[in-house]
Amino acid sequence: IGSGGMAVSETTGDWNTSSIAGRVRATKQGLIDEKGRTVILRGVNVGQKGDTYLPKHDEAAIKALVKETGINFVRFYIHWRKLEPKAHQFNREYAQKVATIAKSFTDAGVYVMIDLHQDVWGEPFSCSGAAEWTSMGLSRAQTPMTKGLPWQAQYLDRRVYQSFNHFWNDDSLPGDNMSLQDHYAKALSMVAQELANNDMVLGYDMINEPFMGEEIEFALDELVEDMASDFDNDIIRATIKSLSKGGNVTQEVGNQLISHFQKAENFYKTFKPFARATAAFEKRLAKFYKKVGTAIRKEDQSAILFLEPFALAGVGLPSFLHNPGFDNIVYTPHLYDCFMDSGLPYDNDDSRVLNALEAHVETAKRLEAPLVIGEWGHLPKEPERFPVAKQFATTVCDAVNSASCGSAYWDHCPGDEKKAYFRAAFHPYARRVAGTITEMAYEDGVFRLSYEPAANIEAPTVIALPAICFGDNLAVDIKTDGSFQKEIQDNPRLLLLWARGKSVVVTVSSERKADEC
Repeated sequence: IGSGGMAVSETTGDWNTSSIAGRVRATKQGLIDEKGRTVILRGVNVGQKGDTYLPKHDEAAIKALVKETGINFVRFYIHWRKLEPKAHQFNREYAQKVATIAKSFTDAGVYVMIDLHQDVWGEPFSCSGAAEWTSMGLSRAQTPMTKGLPWQAQYLDRRVYQSFNHFWNDDSLPGDNMSLQDHYAKALSMVAQELANNDMVLGYDMINEPFMGEEIEFALDELVEDMASDFDNDIIRATIKSLSKGGNVTQEVGNQLISHFQKAENFYKTFKPFARATAAFEKRLAKFYKKVGTAIRKEDQSAILFLEPFALAGVGLPSFLHNPGFDNIVYTPHLYDCFMDSGLPYDNDDSRVLNALEAHVETAKRLEAPLVIGEWGHLPKEPERFPVAKQFATTVCDAVNSASCGSAYWDHCPGDEKKAYFRAAFHPYARRVAGTITEMAYEDGVFRLSYEPAANIEAPTVIALPAICFGDNLAVDIKTDGSFQKEIQDNPRLLLLWARGKSVVVTVSSERKADEC
């Protein structure tokens, strides 16, 4: 199937890794494989925040996931509390299990990035992240203002941000000759030792959603002072109304705040008071990346270092993060709408998430690093909210395609690929491009890729055509002013294209109706 009278070759069969595997390095121009092709990562987060603290995926689950979605990437989240449950008691068995599961994914042609995960620091505050010994004995009662609010508000618990502060200060336990960051670096470098020989392990996201320490106090002080004149009267009215009716003050005030911040001018005005605190915090964060990244590189010189900014960059807050002094780095912020992600009323305004992605693109350019969105999604699972989930997913997928960046959906458990909300989050994409992308888009069931072939690359461009989006009867049209040859491989279904000329346009569709994808 083609046009222009070019040579065409078509085969079908099980995929082989010769065209889709091997080391990848990060450059100013993007992620590049050993053959010189641009690599685009699309995938999911996998792991558990309890039980074994490992993904539940066996070989069959991985195969089903890859076939349905066409992913080539997982962000595999693991936990410091399992690597070092007590100070100086490093759990190599857990690191070895991580390596075994990682190999299950890489054997299926899926790249792996290891994420050392945390939410709300860890014990005693949450089950995800650090062990309780790392919190330096903090045990104050929860801050009342966080009760009844979205789970993210727990970061404002004084115990939590003081735990972070000890960590960013690189403090030590009494009588310990290792600092907290030294413990952390040793734990993660132990994982790197186990994974160093696996060329399909990309590298390490050194901490998930890093949060401020003491900086949050003066950030909140500045925020309250800056915005008092805007919402003080609304807050007072909501409080009086709630008290007079015997209502829930937190809920009433929370509703007023939601209404206030859903207005674009108010939402973006909140960023200004955070600027000084974010810049100060990200200086400490860069020092941490320097220490931990150096420890990882001692075990694996080829490991990509994935750098996350302050957590709130994921909803649009500007980042001031700088390169701590490494090559082969990737900028890997998250991408969420703060209302949808928190389970708050969502107003169908996609401008917030699009503006956040635009800011990520600009920061990646400043860092001279490729952009991979480490998390996005967390779409609502309720059937009645599916139209909202699909609209949001389409918006993000289109924007990520337009930016030609990588992304990983949050998250996947075996069997999710059969669920409508999850399926909405996956579109066709070019896994590897032997040239320069000029357009990549998917609309109304039709995928389109335009690129300028590189004359010096012999390897094929590889396009994922997931089962989620296409039926069995593919219509493939290729236009070029040169020549081309193609193959179609199954399990997962990939289009491999060798092309010559100044430009190539690939269009793929199927007989499946667009509203079924």
